[in-house]
Amino acid sequence: EILAMRRSIVACEAAMGEMEAALRPGISENELWAELHRGNIARGGEWVETRLLTSGPRTNPWFQECSSRTIAAGDLVAFDTDLIGPYGFC
Repeated sequence: EILAMRRSIVACEAAMGEMEAALRPGISENELWAELHRGNIARGGEWVETRLLTSGPRTNPWFQECSSRTIAAGDLVAFDTDLIGPYGFC
């Protein structure tokens, strides 16, 4: 189990790094979120429970799912991975 948990951590951290690398003005919240999902699935992950990612004025109140909103330069981006990685571990 410990090895499975570690593999999920590696998948999540790598996917977050890819999401960060994709972050740029003009990308939509949905497109940015798709990078996290893609990275998880590419590493054997299973699914993402919710799509909690917001930017700019949508960051408050928290707990909204991503949208087609375009991220602008200087926008705060908030997210929760909420992903299920390889072997079903969070």
